[in-house]
Amino acid sequence: MPFCSNCGREMPQEALYCPECGERATDFTVAQSDMSPSHFNSGMTATSQPYTTVPTEDSGFPLSSPPPDSGKRRSGRRGYVLLVIAALAVLLVGVTFETGMLNSGAGTAAVNTPSTPLTGQQLYSAYSANQSLAITSYTNKTLYIQDALDFGVVHDFGSNEYYSDVASGSVVLIWSNPSQVGQLFAGAIVLAKCSVEGLQTSQSAGNGIALYLQGCDLISVQNQASLSSAPSAPVANL
Repeated sequence: MPFCSNCGREMPQEALYCPECGERATDFTVAQSDMSPSHFNSGMTATSQPYTTVPTEDSGFPLSSPPPDSGKRRSGRRGYVLLVIAALAVLLVGVTFETGMLNSGAGTAAVNTPSTPLTGQQLYSAYSANQSLAITSYTNKTLYIQDALDFGVVHDFGSNEYYSDVASGSVVLIWSNPSQVGQLFAGAIVLAKCSVEGLQTSQSAGNGIALYLQGCDLISVQNQASLSSAPSAPVANL
């Protein structure tokens, strides 16, 4: 119920003027409020956000702190990243090692093919004519050689190696697989894949200089008659 602000008399709810002093009802005070809570929020829209106070160190309110497990989550993520990096590093080292092993086992590419083999005389003549050029072209490289054996095969008990001579002892073939030497005999035409070691002193060549071929792998063997009846294979130019 409103009261007159001038004389203090209680006024009817719908009165426009005070019946005691004639004061306007707009000046009356309200003894008790019948306003709903919506009147207090009349200045806020439906989309308005409530006012909040951001606490600071000087406001007296405690500053917000991260959840107690946030540090654990960060350290967990960091540990996961380090684990992934370590796994990638191990994988890279493994691939590098495997590649190196494969490359070391594969050896260098051959300077010719089985269809274009060189004879012992051609190889030895290349070193005799221009040793520096021959070393660059053949030494420590793999090639195919085809020639007739001076004798079958000899077992050197000192080195436990099996070897044969071609071109009258000027070229020495050292066999890598002892199981193949049973196929070798004097005069046999052999096709072998070898690695050129280079010129060395050879007892089989009468203490002369011979061209050594290491790690020879026997590709084929045939006698003189079968070779003479077959078409001759092209020989690579030196």
